[in-house]
Amino acid sequence: MNFCSECGSKIAGEAPKFCGECGSALPIATDELTPETSQQYPDESKPLEADVAGSRDGGEQAAAAGNTDAMIERGFLAHNEGDVAGARGWWEQAAAAGNTAGFFNLGLLAANEGDAAGGLGWYKQAAAAGNTDAMFNLGYLAEDEDDVAGARGWFEQAAAAGDTDAMKELERLAHNEGDTAGARRWREQAAVAGAAWAGYPAGAKPLIDIELFAFAAMKGESGDVAGALKACQRRADEGNIASMHNLAYLLERSGDAVAARKWYQIVADVGNTDAICNLSRLLFQSGDIDGARKCLQTAADEGNSEAMLLYGELCRELGDTAGTGKWLHKAADEGNSEAKSTLGNFYYTKGETAEASAWWEAAAKEGNDVAMNNLGKALYESGDVTGAREWLQKGADRGNDEAMLNLGRILGNLGDRAGAREWLQKAADRGNDEARNML
Repeated sequence: MNFCSECGSKIAGEAPKFCGECGSALPIATDELTPETSQQYPDESKPLEADVAGSRDGGEQAAAAGNTDAMIERGFLAHNEGDVAGARGWWEQAAAAGNTAGFFNLGLLAANEGDAAGGLGWYKQAAAAGNTDAMFNLGYLAEDEDDVAGARGWFEQAAAAGDTDAMKELERLAHNEGDTAGARRWREQAAVAGAAWAGYPAGAKPLIDIELFAFAAMKGESGDVAGALKACQRRADEGNIASMHNLAYLLERSGDAVAARKWYQIVADVGNTDAICNLSRLLFQSGDIDGARKCLQTAADEGNSEAMLLYGELCRELGDTAGTGKWLHKAADEGNSEAKSTLGNFYYTKGETAEASAWWEAAAKEGNDVAMNNLGKALYESGDVTGAREWLQKGADRGNDEAMLNLGRILGNLGDRAGAREWLQKAADRGNDEARNML
């Protein structure tokens, strides 16, 4: 477990670039010496040999000989030992030799020391040299300054270089602006690049099938549902698993639940947990509760946190309180943010507001906007107006219309009529009928 050097908070998620609690830029992981390295070796020096890479003396010799990767690693070793000055020295040498990791690491050091200007300078040098992590961080920093256009520009540069995390942020920005088509394009591009978060079927998904599905989906959005279905049907009939799952998805969207269930079943039978989850949902909707339960049990036993979450929600629908808590906790333990948010709802309905708020806060710190809204409402009910406004603002900034509505209400109660109207209007623009009625 890593901790933020600024506020001491636990760092959740896989290699986050910023602390979810205080927003500080995070240092490079020091428990694993896996620095980003360049493949360019000046002065015709060669990459480190295996026996040299694990040797401190050998690393120093290689660094002294001009090997910039060795300089980066020496910087990591120094940083691990608490020698920040030594780390800076090695990374400055690497940067001077043109190693982009040197620029980037110096940017992180400067940011962690409170030198925002210095951090920006190093990040920009790294970005100019093609470092996508630097582009990504510059995007986040620009957004923190409310420069959405600047943030988008940096994320687009990183995305153009293949950074799927940047594609995810671009999807989020598009979604926040109500640009559904733009959000979809970025998700599809991420799928083509192989990003797991894009939500496409796990397992066998050759590039041709992802491209085919993206094409089919776009045809569906343009109104040519028949064309979209035909595009996926062709490869599904050839036995392609990814296309079968995509076909089921399109059939479900078109209202043919029976045919969708058939294709989901075929894909589920080969062990695809995403298909199992989708199949369970359709079985439940058709009244086959036992079938839905068996599907979810299978996927949950294989460690699928989404199945655990759905199993918990199924138990709730059936009035099984113990089962609800059990499976939601299992999903939360697997790091499922939505499960943490749902656990907050679970405890709130039981009257355990403190426990509810703790789970909402955990999910909110991981970026769950629903949890941000619920936590904000709970804090307001407890009399913490400042905390309520903070979390509702974060949820609203992420595009949650309920957070916008509640933020508008609070501002109205505080006498800020202009602020209240602004947020109520934003909520109404996103389709919130309650906000529309309050204007």
